[in-house]
Amino acid sequence: MYKNVQRKEGLECKVCMNPFSDSIGYNIPRMLDCGHTVCHSCAESLQKVASDKRSIRCPFDRHVTDGFYENVENLRRNYAIIDLIQARNEEAGLAEEVICEDPIIPCYENSKHESTKYCQACKVDFCNSCFLSVHSSKILSGHQSIPISEKPIRLPNCPNHPDSIAEHYCKDKNCEASTPLCCFTCLQSAHKNHTVVPMEEKADENERELMNLLETKNLTEIKGFEKLEKAKKCIRSIETDDAECRSMTKAIGEHFEREKKKAILKLSDFMNTNMMLMESNKYEIEINLERIRKTKKSIEKVLKKKDLFFVKETIEQGESVCSLNFVEEGLWIYIWR
Repeated sequence: MYKNVQRKEGLECKVCMNPFSDSIGYNIPRMLDCGHTVCHSCAESLQKVASDKRSIRCPFDRHVTDGFYENVENLRRNYAIIDLIQARNEEAGLAEEVICEDPIIPCYENSKHESTKYCQACKVDFCNSCFLSVHSSKILSGHQSIPISEKPIRLPNCPNHPDSIAEHYCKDKNCEASTPLCCFTCLQSAHKNHTVVPMEEKADENERELMNLLETKNLTEIKGFEKLEKAKKCIRSIETDDAECRSMTKAIGEHFEREKKKAILKLSDFMNTNMMLMESNKYEIEINLERIRKTKKSIEKVLKKKDLFFVKETIEQGESVCSLNFVEEGLWIYIWR
């Protein structure tokens, strides 16, 4: 319900589709000179893809914003949106405890709540209201919590020795063991004399790779969004070009009367073909953007859960999306105009 209300009010960035925030830095709404608004994170990404790295080209109307001294922090905040967010939060009470359809990290007490805290004593995740409710008794009131983003990584059990913790990761290229995860016992047998690293080091390596992949996805998504807007503009140009087509028809009739019917027929076929190409191009871009959004959501979920040990499939999916190309076939009328 909360998600539906939020979308109805338009309180999300139209580039990345993430909700704006009045407190989370990278989700703060930033206004461009043209009047359009994007989140802080997308503004930084748009600056990175600019040719001079010092301006921002609006993905909606292509208007260039500069004069913010190369720092997105200097862009004006959209206080109209911020006021709506604050009013919504006041009505909803604790915004974090609003029912979620698909929370990334469900609250231990209520699986429909998004977790915001990790109890260091209970070793489980809570939303704000459930943490306060569960720890309201005197015996539990001393439990300390930390933000969910600071939750420590929990090492997995060894697949071959379930009663032991897998404290190392084998990086030996010639390893023939069933799994690269190994405990102390494995080091004396299947992984003896192999090149191994602490699991924490492997987790940090995977996290860096995922973060880089997510950044690439953001840039690819922005480029795809620009291509989609361009394709839509091309289609609109064809739909409103009747007068121009009539002018071309008249010129053909005056200069090539004997072949007028043949020329008009060729022109009509040419326009229909290009319309189909552009519709196909638009459809392909939309599919690729949807794949990017799903991959980003998968990566963000892994990063937030800190489930950084079994990410090979996620990384492979992300890399496959990196190779997507946004073609510009069939854009002849837009470019000509």
